Amino acid sequence: MSHPYIQRSLSYRFLMLPFRKQIAVARSLNVMTDEDLALSDADLFREIFKRARDAGLLQNFGEEIDRRYDNGEPSDGEEGCKWEAQNR
Repeated sequence: MSHPYIQRSLSYRFLMLPFRKQIAVARSLNVMTDEDLALSDADLFREIFKRARDAGLLQNFGEEIDRRYDNGEPSDGEEGCKWEAQNR
């Protein structure tokens, strides 16, 4: 999971989500606190990604991101996880 391409892909897909969905992803994995909202967007993302990586949650991070996409576009739907199958 530490391959740089996978991390960049996760980063890109996460950043393409609307802010409220980014927050939903972070909260679903418990890698964000209310105090983190005071950070700049760039610092907030770095902290979220670092915590997910350090906790060994990058696969879960990818799955949570996938749930918020539908047909390649950010979505509110709860679709099945495509990330895991594509990144084995």
